[in-house]
Amino acid sequence: MVIQHIKDPLCQGFSAQIHRLASTIGTTETELSRRTVICQRLEELLRRYILNSKVVQFGSAITGLGTNDSDMDLCLSFAPNETSLVHQTEVVFRILKELRREKCGFFKSLYAVSDARCPVIRFRAYDGHLVELSVNNTIGYQKSAYLGALVQADQSGLLRELILALRFWAASNGVFKSERKKTWNLNSYTMTLMFLTFLRMEEIVPDFTHSDSPEMVNGLRVDFAVPSFTLAGIDFRRLFKKFFVCCVEGHLDKLVFSLRKGALVPLAELDVQMNSKPESILFVQNKFCFC
Repeated sequence: MVIQHIKDPLCQGFSAQIHRLASTIGTTETELSRRTVICQRLEELLRRYILNSKVVQFGSAITGLGTNDSDMDLCLSFAPNETSLVHQTEVVFRILKELRREKCGFFKSLYAVSDARCPVIRFRAYDGHLVELSVNNTIGYQKSAYLGALVQADQSGLLRELILALRFWAASNGVFKSERKKTWNLNSYTMTLMFLTFLRMEEIVPDFTHSDSPEMVNGLRVDFAVPSFTLAGIDFRRLFKKFFVCCVEGHLDKLVFSLRKGALVPLAELDVQMNSKPESILFVQNKFCFC
């Protein structure tokens, strides 16, 4: 169906096809409304057990880079305590299991992933949406907020279209599927970071900078400021080609895509700060910490 839209005789030229593609696969207003209802309903249920708790969307919901079939990323926030995020997530998981036993009709499946870098609870909402719920995940929220700020700061609106087109190409060509799961953890988020790092190397998007109001989370500074810029006048064909050449010809097993530095940084310079797996062959650095 998407390809048919692009092959429309009225859709001539690479830029026009990119625009049509983004318009076709981007999250619709109807879908955004559905997701808001799910978020609000979950918050209502959890407030029966957790005082002053709040559930907010992050990920594609605030980056502007979502599609109708994107997973939902939700963050449950409540008063911090001295227990670990793993313990807090386990407590919330028990609460959700209790809600499911009450047959509230919200969940179709439910399981916890406690050994992830950020513990999450996954479930299918009543309408089939795949939801990932994390607890007090302020850093995760800020990572999404920064990407959203970059997209919003582009006065041409083209950055969003380019990223959606790139992700569609990758998904359509099986780039996100791999038999080497332990070494090749490439997904739409990491590819977006790779592309944005490349755009910084090309001096197309602004450098990463902090704001004038420092904000600290777990010892990490997570505030940022993004000035306005534009991608108007950029040769998209040349840009994509140069990005692909960078990925194919670069020694990516020895380099790190660092959006903070706006460069491909030798792994040896960051190895002591990163918690990558020994067998990894692709490295993309978090914007606010060194993992």
